[in-house]
Amino acid sequence: MNPTPAAAVAHTAARAAALSIAFAVAGGLLSGCATQKEANAGSAAADGPMVPPRSPHERVLDIMDAKLAYTQSVLQGVVLADFGQIQHNAQELANLSREARFMVEDSIAYALLSDRFRTSATQLAQDAAKEDLEAVTRGYTALVGSCVDCHRHLQQERIDNDMPGRVSWREIAPTQGS
Repeated sequence: MNPTPAAAVAHTAARAAALSIAFAVAGGLLSGCATQKEANAGSAAADGPMVPPRSPHERVLDIMDAKLAYTQSVLQGVVLADFGQIQHNAQELANLSREARFMVEDSIAYALLSDRFRTSATQLAQDAAKEDLEAVTRGYTALVGSCVDCHRHLQQERIDNDMPGRVSWREIAPTQGS
């Protein structure tokens, strides 16, 4: 027997909520622990090995994973016309973009791209509060466009400059031909 459309939507929404919670818990565990002892506080394994602090590159990956999870949840909200889900996750994206760890490059171009992302996320949350599906759909497209533009910028920067913590294409290009 096939479920009704309403039951299918409810099941999908419940599944997405569970996945969002799992991502949030996993992200908090991955980014917040400095030692195994802290991670296992109160357990018999509290005297475990030290866990090295997260590198700057790993911290960038953590924030990108969080951005991806919030953005995917926004898309799900758009598809389901769940304005509360859209508003919450768009606001979380805007909040995340205000954190110092969000700034992975110190340049005017990156600051402008970050501001465009933040503005897109904030506007998307406002449009969701108004329950304007057309505006939300355009806002989601603008948000994703800001992500793509920023990634293009950073990829070009990696090619043109040696960015701290990253391997330059100039360093690996000569080894590819030999």
